[in-house]
Amino acid sequence: MNSRKVDVLVIENQVSDIEMILEALHCHSAGIKTAVVTNGFSALDYLEKHKPGVILLNPMLSDMEGIEFLRTLRAQPPTADIPVIVLTRHSDDRSRSDVRELGVNGYVHKTNDVQVLADHFTAFQYLMSHEAVGKAA
Repeated sequence: MNSRKVDVLVIENQVSDIEMILEALHCHSAGIKTAVVTNGFSALDYLEKHKPGVILLNPMLSDMEGIEFLRTLRAQPPTADIPVIVLTRHSDDRSRSDVRELGVNGYVHKTNDVQVLADHFTAFQYLMSHEAVGKAA
């Protein structure tokens, strides 16, 4: 598995959402490196060779459910510790509970407001950097 060359792996099958997510990611961090895949099996193939800093996951993929993807991700030692943020337009409490049980690090409701989404990403980045500092101390 390669070192962390990609900061964010986006797993999303809706073209308009991919564009919005990429715009939000680059809103505050122009140098961020991203990779995009459009289904769960492509993501798992990608993860065999690369370890991104974080995964942004649409739980409603065309080829597998987000729960299935997360179970596979968490079951493999090389990928088990990759932070995952679920991005969804649905607010089903049961789905949220299911993915949290699998160690999801964040759950963000998709919005068409790029700035709001960018603010969520910035907050998550801040929290993760402080969590890493706290663990090192």
